[in-house]
Amino acid sequence: MSEIEQKIGRNIYNIRKAKGLTQNDVADIAGLSNDYISLIERAKRHPSIHILIRIAKGLGVQLPDLINIEKDEFSTIDDEKVKSIGRVTAYLKDMDIEEIEIIHDITQRIYSIQHGARKKRKKK
Repeated sequence: MSEIEQKIGRNIYNIRKAKGLTQNDVADIAGLSNDYISLIERAKRHPSIHILIRIAKGLGVQLPDLINIEKDEFSTIDDEKVKSIGRVTAYLKDMDIEEIEIIHDITQRIYSIQHGARKKRKKK
């Protein structure tokens, strides 16, 4: 198994977890078996580009998201955070862009307040 296949499998796993999906959920939408999804995630199988497109559809992402081997952004997030991100994503996908922008602004303000308070405590 190559490093690229490992990273693609890890990307599939991380995206799936972040979205709160099971292997069976993805397999059903992609028209594959959950065992096959498991083997791909563990880099035990080498999927064709056609299979990767089906998996991307099952995850609700674009193909480049699966094969983005430079950016492994979910790998350092613990399981509880991944589950929370998945729940937030589920809410956001039903909102229009204006609502998402409002949520983003609120989140950014909360982040600034929390991190601003931490910086002040550290300076004391």
